Amino acid sequence: MKILVVDDDPGIRRFFTDMVKSLYPDAVFSSATNGDLGWAMVENAGDKFDLVITGVEMPGIDGIKLTGLIKHHCKETRIILISGTPKQPKHEADLFLAQPVRVADILPMVRRLMETQLAD
Repeated sequence: MKILVVDDDPGIRRFFTDMVKSLYPDAVFSSATNGDLGWAMVENAGDKFDLVITGVEMPGIDGIKLTGLIKHHCKETRIILISGTPKQPKHEADLFLAQPVRVADILPMVRRLMETQLAD
């Protein structure tokens, strides 16, 4: 399983990487500090990413545009969009999370999301 975490905040990248790693310790993790770099990594990946976790507001391509680009490039990739505000923007992500988030709440959602991908 390949997982990409995209956010301009290193603490957020680390939090989501550690959280998902607790579910999928054998997964291959990559990270990007902004949407432009994240898109370049998706576009140039030999194997598709199974999961992308991205923030909404970032320099360059924001998370909403990044989500749309990824979904048009590889519909099977599951995307979790995270935001610092509870207002949910229009998006194509598979799951929207407003911060603050609790690991105990998120882990079951991520597991269900990835199980539906594996079943597809």
